[in-house]
Amino acid sequence: MSEEEKQPWLSIITVVKDDLSGFEQTRLSILKQSLKNFEWVVVDSSKVKLSDQDSDVYAWTEPNGVFPAMNVGLQICTGQRVLFLNAGDALNDKETLAEIHLVSSNMDQSAVHFGDVAFVSADGLETVTPPPFDFVLERARQFSAGRFPPHQGVIAPRKALIDLGGFDESYKVAGDYKTTLLLAERTAFNYLPLVITRFTLGGVSSQNWLAGLREFHRARVEVYHLSGLSRVRSGWSSSLQLLKMAAVRSRHKLRA
Repeated sequence: MSEEEKQPWLSIITVVKDDLSGFEQTRLSILKQSLKNFEWVVVDSSKVKLSDQDSDVYAWTEPNGVFPAMNVGLQICTGQRVLFLNAGDALNDKETLAEIHLVSSNMDQSAVHFGDVAFVSADGLETVTPPPFDFVLERARQFSAGRFPPHQGVIAPRKALIDLGGFDESYKVAGDYKTTLLLAERTAFNYLPLVITRFTLGGVSSQNWLAGLREFHRARVEVYHLSGLSRVRSGWSSSLQLLKMAAVRSRHKLRA
């Protein structure tokens, strides 16, 4: 048997910091999967270390941000592919991994596979699945609106992520966005018509949306080497997105 055949098909990496209830939600969604050929890696930065023993690999690391922790998981996992499912994220149902494996089995295995992510309100009362993400269109626009497949719905070859050097740890919010831009420059992205993850709003990215927009612009400048008019257009796109998000938040406040 080759080393590749010995590898688990997938490594699920869960980063958690002082979020026991969110971690429990993630844990239960992983343990109930009907397909078992995967590895679960937990990277914990909590003040009180988790006592959960269900993961295949557990590591505690000093709190230093989400992307350094994700890089720790990337370095110690062994799967052919990687899915980052952090505390509070949950696989859609018990057949999710089996469906992913079945749908993607005939696809290019050097490509990144991505599916849909359902957004759940912080109180858990509302779930919204956005329309399928048009990756080809967004790529043609150089992701100028800051839209990209959330990492909770991206199943990437581990080697591709390692070759990139993992996630840029100087980013606080949009390190996954920069990584997606870099991956898109190197490999194909294949869409899986499945809801992969339910993502609860209120995490790092949704709380720090203003900082995220600034980092989206920074990532585009760095990856595409933008200057002059192209750089101005990227900044303008981020400004428009800021205005749209501010309008949405204002409407929600008025309803409340």
